[in-house]
Amino acid sequence: MPAGFVHVAHGDIEAVEQAITDDTAAIMVEPILGEGGVVTPQPDYLPRLRALCDKASVLLILDEVQTGNGRTGKLYAHEHYGITPDIMTTAKGLAGGLPIGAVLAVEKAGAAFVPGSHGSTFGANPVACNAALAVLHELDQGGLLEHVEEVSATARERLAHLRKTHGRIAGIRGLGLMIGIELDRPARPVVEAML
Repeated sequence: MPAGFVHVAHGDIEAVEQAITDDTAAIMVEPILGEGGVVTPQPDYLPRLRALCDKASVLLILDEVQTGNGRTGKLYAHEHYGITPDIMTTAKGLAGGLPIGAVLAVEKAGAAFVPGSHGSTFGANPVACNAALAVLHELDQGGLLEHVEEVSATARERLAHLRKTHGRIAGIRGLGLMIGIELDRPARPVVEAML
């Protein structure tokens, strides 16, 4: 992990507030924890975090690498919460499987980026950029976001039925097709059996 970060529990706005000092430049968070088990925050968490950043004059950086590009039923997960980050990272689904990543910033944050200040392993190349444009076109014009909502509703209904009939599912969480299933037993043997 890079130096200079203070880690607090996801969703704990009081811990974030206590961690802010005069040296704090930004707060960085995943809107929904992906690797952490598809943990969605309380509905007011991201709006409160946005307000806290504004009050403390620090940037809000959202890591939307896993949550972005339609996976949750919106182009980016933060849209479910009605906020705008100062800086946002995106990748994975951006180019439909081709390696690409992007950092998006509002003008006040983007002004700090000058040529040479930001490098990227999977930055722009013509093929990946054209793939990203095609993905964004489908998300914007092709009805894919609406389809995510329809398919995720069906998936949740079926998972709720499995939970009711088999009793091994302790919980279902997430947004859109970013769905986490909490089991009443260790997950590793189940995952290995499924593989």
